Amino acid sequence: MSEANEHPLLRATDQARLLKTCGAIGATGLATVVLAAVLLNRGLPIIAIGLFVAGAIAILGGPFVALRQIACPRCKMPWLQHALGEKDIGGWLHWLLGFTRCPGCGLSSEIRLENKNKM
Repeated sequence: MSEANEHPLLRATDQARLLKTCGAIGATGLATVVLAAVLLNRGLPIIAIGLFVAGAIAILGGPFVALRQIACPRCKMPWLQHALGEKDIGGWLHWLLGFTRCPGCGLSSEIRLENKNKM
């Protein structure tokens, strides 16, 4: 197995879409909270409180799901937690989107693809 033939493991395990979705949910929650503040300023407190609560749930829920669900299918090592805790503050996302081997068990995208072809 050569490093050149391997693909990013996050994409090979179909978890890149989950990361993007959770990020979009968090960003939408932030926009909703900002909209709630604008509506509160315009004298619509009931709608503003409802939007604030919904936005806060989205802000907290999106990252929480990503932290818990983006993991190695073999050893269950949480990759996002590893990236945030072990990598540089400016390099965690680059590592997460490009890593080719699980730091916990050594699973690679090449092994994953071989197993899919056997089925």
